[in-house]
Amino acid sequence: MFSLAFIRDNFTFILSALPVTLTITLLSLLFSTLLGAALAWAIIRQVPGVQWLARVFLSFGRSVPVLVMLYFFFYVWPWIAAGLFGGPQDTMYRYKLSPLAAAVTALSLPYTTLFRSPLLALISPKPFARDGMRLIRGSARPHGQSG
Repeated sequence: MFSLAFIRDNFTFILSALPVTLTITLLSLLFSTLLGAALAWAIIRQVPGVQWLARVFLSFGRSVPVLVMLYFFFYVWPWIAAGLFGGPQDTMYRYKLSPLAAAVTALSLPYTTLFRSPLLALISPKPFARDGMRLIRGSARPHGQSG
């Protein structure tokens, strides 16, 4: 139940988490924008292997919930990394991500899919975004069609 008294009593504790929250948010936005631009560029340039990987990555990022990604990068990734990169004496704790790194990674991946579409429209040499918006509003014909 919502309680203003609870918020008032714990306001300093809630406010103490603000720097961490802002750090995670800003780093996630930065990395997802950069990764979204790189994926948009790979799709526009139509590099065969990279274009296919970009589409698989984007499909994966859209379909997996953020909470599952948080669990994956914090709990599952160390086991996978130890199996792939570790030697016989390595433990999974060597590959454990910090909570900040796991949160930034887990939040960057799904938001990359959100930033890829507008970036694709901005850096694309084709005017499909402009014409697509006109088609949505019903004020233009598809690109290349005349009166």
